[in-house]
Amino acid sequence: MSWPMVDMADPEAVRRRALEYLDLCAQYDTKPLVSGLCIVMGTNRDEVTKWAKGQKTSLGYRLSPESSLELQNALANLEVLWEFAMQNNGYRNPVTGIFLGKNNFNYKDISETVIRHESASAGPSRAQLAEKYAAALPAEDVRVEDPDEPKRLSSGD
Repeated sequence: MSWPMVDMADPEAVRRRALEYLDLCAQYDTKPLVSGLCIVMGTNRDEVTKWAKGQKTSLGYRLSPESSLELQNALANLEVLWEFAMQNNGYRNPVTGIFLGKNNFNYKDISETVIRHESASAGPSRAQLAEKYAAALPAEDVRVEDPDEPKRLSSGD
């Protein structure tokens, strides 16, 4: 918090600030965080996250195209460090790591179901289906009567 503001339009200043942050984390043996990087850059995680997704933010106006690449590179490096920690038991509780991946790097839990429609000619014929389900089908001469229609008595009743 005591560092001077960084000129976000200057790509060298953005790169230098990201490296200073990583050096500080190494010095104190802490994991670098997206939110920490955002603080040292003079912004916040919400703004950086929106910017990284392509949404318009004030950050987008403060960054030059070259600075934008430097910030993207810094975020990509934090993602690599996160992946490394996930694969090497760097988090005491894996749920913490999963939470960080979802919130900082757009990881998702996705379960997909693929349904393939086969051609009707590849399946059984109508006659084969009728034969297979004949016992479950009603007889051909079943007549459904309208419950509101009065019953007619036939001569056999």
